[in-house]
Amino acid sequence: MSYGTTQIQNFEAIDKIVTGSADDSIKLSTTASRSAGKVDGGVSNLESGIIGNAITGSLFTALTYSNIEQFNITGSSFDDKLQGANLDDILIGGGGKDTLTGGAGNDSITGVNSQSTTPGKGEIDNITGGTGRDTFILGDVNWIGYDDGNTTSAGNNDYALITDFKPTDDIIQIRGSSSDYLLTVSGSNTNLYINKPGSEPDELIAVINNQTALSLTASYFSYVTNSNLPTISLAVSPSSVTEDGTTNLVYTFTRNGVTTNPLTVNYTVDGTATFSTDYTQTGAATFTSTTGTVNFLAGSSTATVTVDPTADTTVETDETVALTLAAGTGYIIGTTNAVTGTILNDDISVTPIEAFGDTKLVQDTTNKLYAQIGNNNPTAIKIGATQITTNIYPGWQTLAAETVNGANQVLWKYNDGNYLHLWSLDNNWNWQSS
Repeated sequence: MSYGTTQIQNFEAIDKIVTGSADDSIKLSTTASRSAGKVDGGVSNLESGIIGNAITGSLFTALTYSNIEQFNITGSSFDDKLQGANLDDILIGGGGKDTLTGGAGNDSITGVNSQSTTPGKGEIDNITGGTGRDTFILGDVNWIGYDDGNTTSAGNNDYALITDFKPTDDIIQIRGSSSDYLLTVSGSNTNLYINKPGSEPDELIAVINNQTALSLTASYFSYVTNSNLPTISLAVSPSSVTEDGTTNLVYTFTRNGVTTNPLTVNYTVDGTATFSTDYTQTGAATFTSTTGTVNFLAGSSTATVTVDPTADTTVETDETVALTLAAGTGYIIGTTNAVTGTILNDDISVTPIEAFGDTKLVQDTTNKLYAQIGNNNPTAIKIGATQITTNIYPGWQTLAAETVNGANQVLWKYNDGNYLHLWSLDNNWNWQSS
């Protein structure tokens, strides 16, 4: 075996390391290698000590430690098997598919190398806390484990397998807030997923054995956030607009806290309205029928996405556009619920009374009268603030609505006397004179 500048051949055990009652550190600063045989560390009479980095190989008693009070062990990039002692141990598996066992005491167990750009990618770590109040660390302020970064898969090949989680004693630590995650039950186990935006598959990061009634808002889930990260809130104004009107729905994203740097925020798109058919948008960095992003400029505390309804003449129900903030890098979600704006239908179902020329006289199902130019939305015919109806004046019949030489007119007939009467109206089809 080679270790640093030391070489040992044909060994069966490397003597003993004995520590005293004070805090001691035993650091293996490089990785041991072997040309034959097996290399690992064994322990006995455990009470105190810190062991850093890892030695590799199959289980074999290469080192014996005595008088150990507490373990602080970090594994290697290989498949390590680490086991704690009777007090409060710290076990960090590092890379590889590790088997970590805390033993007795209140242990802190991490399966991944948190310094990696993709902590836990490609790993399935088997983690057992043992007795005591153990903390299973799946994430921290600046990282979350077991996300492979593949937006097309659910990450079923990398996760922490927690074998003995006890809701009354243990803690699962993850980054962010409860809205960033989902729980599903599979048989006798519970799967923990990162709640991914839009159509991206949610990412499996842990399987919790023999638990089927867990809650993300319970105290056994500990959420870690960075107080230096800005909090993003979302609101819409006004809450509703007419389909053919000039007013649009404006969704305002606000970041509270640090605004120094540019920031990209993710959101999902939902609602009964269809993007590019029922509305268009401006202001977003990206926008599809299911997901979108918006960019904050450096120093800016707000960003907006404007939804412009598409005018049509189709009679339909009111439609909605719902945006929901989604998890991302560099921010905390403040508004967790969907923010919904409503597009109000302003089209009506009408039947023609007279259809001579380009302007038609039409009525709706309640006998209210309108002028309709071509296939445009009908315009109510009014006298003052009152819309006229088919039988508003006894004995009079409304015959036609026309635009003659640029002037709007309505033709009436008095049935008993059999004579005609003409109204003159303004550009909005309001009565002016007769």
